[in-house]
Formats: sequence, structure tokens, C-alpha cells
Amino acid sequence: DGAARGGQASTASVAVTLSRFSRTSGAYGFFTKRILSDGDPLQASVKPLDAGAAGALGGGIAYVWRGQHVLELTYVSEDESPDQLRASSAEVLPAIARELGERLPGSKEPLAEVQLLPQEHLIPLGVHYEGERLLGVGGTGAGALGHYRDGDRRWRVLVAIREDEQGASDLLNTLSRGGQGWPTPFKQRRMLRVRFAPEEDQKPRVWYLARRGNVLVGLGDDVFPAPSLVPSLVETASAAPEGAPREPGDELPDPDLEEHAKLRILSELTLAAERYAARKPVAEGAQDQVAPTH
Repeated sequence: DGAARGGQASTASVAVTLSRFSRTSGAYGFFTKRILSDGDPLQASVKPLDAGAAGALGGGIAYVWRGQHVLELTYVSEDESPDQLRASSAEVLPAIARELGERLPGSKEPLAEVQLLPQEHLIPLGVHYEGERLLGVGGTGAGALGHYRDGDRRWRVLVAIREDEQGASDLLNTLSRGGQGWPTPFKQRRMLRVRFAPEEDQKPRVWYLARRGNVLVGLGDDVFPAPSLVPSLVETASAAPEGAPREPGDELPDPDLEEHAKLRILSELTLAAERYAARKPVAEGAQDQVAPTH
């Protein structure tokens, strides 16, 4: 509380809410839900804040995640206009958020799934950690979804880690059954092509899914505007080796350059997943079936 304004004492204060979760993944999922609310990260009302393991700052509010905890700081003032409140909170909240973020227990390392998300073209604060319904399919368990943008082109990347290979295989089967029609296998590439329609008024979104060890990765269209990839990625898109024997389902569905670009990016993802799975790690949230409550 504090500074005098126009000869009168200010009634400004900062309310702090601390939420503790049973698992780190539950806390991070709650954090991403608070800052995105299932909306477009490009339209988010907050910006990144260097506090705790991850932070976000908005008009009159700040969020901090670290370990099993999420902090919510709200700047309150009865004698400031909305513009003054936003300006004052932008000055006051970051320092408080950083100080409290340093006091919270737990690692500052991102979740394993988040570490596997490509960083290039990732929208700031564009990661959503889903605890239960990946790609709108029930019974999938937890996973990280990253939103990407390059110019007017947009796409999403999915990473989910399970306790063992069987768990990741079960997840792949669940997702493939949750799509529209039969999934298309690309056997030489060891991946599936699945179509999803999250809402009745939305056109189907194409996803490419692959499992490597206990890790499932995917790349697909975004549900927000401009769900396509940049032409520049196409120039280095890789194709199957020449002369390799083909089986039914190996052919690409029409030589669409964007399809090749998606396959190239997913191929890079699968290589990262293979390296990770070879270490035999288990993600902290790998066995989460629902987001923990607090």
C-alpha cells in the first residue's frame, strides 16, 4: 500500500493467491489454462514475464508457475483509472512476482514434454498443457500442445510421454480412433494421418501422429486462422528414399507441398523423440489421466 497521489494516500494493494497441486504437471496445466483459456495465444491479454519457472503479466494481474505451485498476483486500486491501474501494475507486479517466484520450491526446468517442443516459430506463451482430452478426444491423458506461427502460416505440435511403450501405443490407438474415418498409415515413415473435427462448424483438421518408444509426437493444423505451413519449409522437405519398396498407404495423398513440409517437421520431431525415449525417462505427468485439482 502506499504512495501519495495528489496529496491523498493511495489505497493500492496487491492480492496474492497461491495454489498448490499434487503434481507439477497439474500446476503447469492450470497455469497455461489461466493465461490462454483455450483461446488464440496471439490474442492473449498477457505477455511473458521472467519469474519462477514461467510467468505472465497482464493488465493488473500476473501469474507465476514453479513446481507444484501457481501464484496469481492482482493489483487493486480504488483511486486509479483503468489506464493508471495498468501502468502502475506494470511497474509494481514484476518485481513482486520475481521475488516470490524465487521463494517457491521446485525446479525451474520445463516439463519434459515442453522441452521436446521445437522452439523455432513457437508463439510466446503459446503452450497449452492438456490434462485429459488431447485433440478433443476423451480418455487420452496428458500432453503438451504448442502453437506456432511463421508469417500468416500456423500449425500445432503435440508431445505426450507415457510410462512405457505400451502406454504410448495405446494413446496412438485412442487418437487414431477418435478421428474421422480410417487413419491413413505411412508405413515407411512409421506415422499415421488422421482427420479431426473438434466442432461441428469447423472443417476437419489434419494431424500426423507417430510413436517412438514411450513418446508420441504429432503435427497438425491449428484451429485458429491460417492453418497452413510456410512455403520456405518446403524447399528442404524430405521425401522417401528413391527406389524404396512401397506398400499400400505409403503414397502421399496428392503431392501437396504443405503435406511434405508437415512430414519433414514431424520427421525431425520423431528423431528428437527417439533420442529422448532411448534414455528411458518417464515424464512427471506421464501417468496423469486428469488434471489435478487444487
